[in-house]
Amino acid sequence: MLFTFFLAILAYGYSLPVEHEITMRRHYAKPVAEVWQIIVDYKNYSQWRQNVYEVNEIPAEGKFDAWKEVDANGHSIAFEIVSLETNRIMIIEIKDATLPYDGQWTFELIPDATGTIVKITEHGKIDNLILRVIAHFVSGYTKNMDAWFNSLDNKFALEARIAGSKKLNTAPEMVAPEDPVILAPEQ
Repeated sequence: MLFTFFLAILAYGYSLPVEHEITMRRHYAKPVAEVWQIIVDYKNYSQWRQNVYEVNEIPAEGKFDAWKEVDANGHSIAFEIVSLETNRIMIIEIKDATLPYDGQWTFELIPDATGTIVKITEHGKIDNLILRVIAHFVSGYTKNMDAWFNSLDNKFALEARIAGSKKLNTAPEMVAPEDPVILAPEQ
């Protein structure tokens, strides 16, 4: 029975496409140049991106920068910028042939009247049949883009709270202590 289940998973994985392309967008009430600086500054990803605990520069194959991102479990993935148009487009791709998946992400910044639309397109490839099934049913194909947008949301929300607290001259999340309650001893 277990063998049949495993064969069914492999068969289903085989039926799923090896490559996928997905695009997501989100609007931020920030100027393009500000959003751009955050996205291209990979050296500081560990300060604001979820599950990026360390960033190490590595030699690049092309004319742009390359780095390794280390997660909470100590796993690392090498990335390299393969195309860059300042304040407009950055394309990064995985630079590790030993992984059972591969990917390229295009970050496009589109100015509008109230800020910047960030558009991320993932061009992914999952060679491993089981990982394809996991991506399809468990983690989803948008996991990486969701993490990017959640991290940007959190970064901008924290900056807004800090800026607001500076205007009020209080620290963020500061709560005034309550007056102590003194209970009279029982008699």
